[in-house]
Amino acid sequence: MSLLNLVNRGIVSVVPLLPDTFIHKVASRYIAGETIDQVIQKAEWFKKQGVSSTINLLGEHVQNSGEADLEANEYVKLIKEVAEHKLSDDIYISLKPSQFGLTPKGEFYHTCKSLMRDVISTADAQDISSRIDMEDSRYTNDTLKLWKELHWNFPDLGFVVQARLERSLQDLQNLIHLKPNVRVCKGIYPETEQAYVKPDEINANFMRLVGFLMHHGCYTAVATHDPIIINAIKEDNFPKDRFEFQMLYGVDNEQLIDLAKEGYRTRVYLHYGDWERAKAYSLRRMKE
Repeated sequence: MSLLNLVNRGIVSVVPLLPDTFIHKVASRYIAGETIDQVIQKAEWFKKQGVSSTINLLGEHVQNSGEADLEANEYVKLIKEVAEHKLSDDIYISLKPSQFGLTPKGEFYHTCKSLMRDVISTADAQDISSRIDMEDSRYTNDTLKLWKELHWNFPDLGFVVQARLERSLQDLQNLIHLKPNVRVCKGIYPETEQAYVKPDEINANFMRLVGFLMHHGCYTAVATHDPIIINAIKEDNFPKDRFEFQMLYGVDNEQLIDLAKEGYRTRVYLHYGDWERAKAYSLRRMKE
């Protein structure tokens, strides 16, 4: 085992022992609020800067159907608030399958699908778009299956591919005839599947995925903070109405605003949730 791996393992083992005050300080920069009202206020501020928003309720890997129902109900409340604040054309919601009951082994697939259909239908009725988020590779097959089955009723429904995974190009090739709306990101999960590890390999695959989607006329969300990729996308002169740049809240948001001023479509990814949700999310991000 390399020295770097030993150091990384040591850091990961210490993360759960960090005091709440430290975690809260770290989390506050990247969490857009604890309540729906707070995250809506952030979305309104970004709209004034010319930046659209994605809103995600923090939480994943629910333990039972009762918890999954509560997650779905919270999303319904969020959708209603987005509509009441007249932000329907500016916001879409992001949904994690494990938040609605799906397990790595595909258990509770139909429960997850039913709840997600209800949430997506509620959003669709308010002209709010939705995207199914991608978790680690244990969920990839079922996540793409969910998208394909729900897409027939909700043509604007999007999904995510991760440049870290070697399989991602093949996944797109299998679905390209459906002209999907796709978010391309690097991916942050430690993977058991075949995956690229070196940054230059991940970047090369990222550009390969974006190029493939653009060539086939698919609307593409380019989710990255990497200036190398951003500059490469700009140099390729893709039509500005066929893609958008996306970044996480709290990371390089000034750059996102600058891109909006340059005439690019932009979107900030806003996470919200109470302290326990924020703490769990922050610990996971620190480990990864």
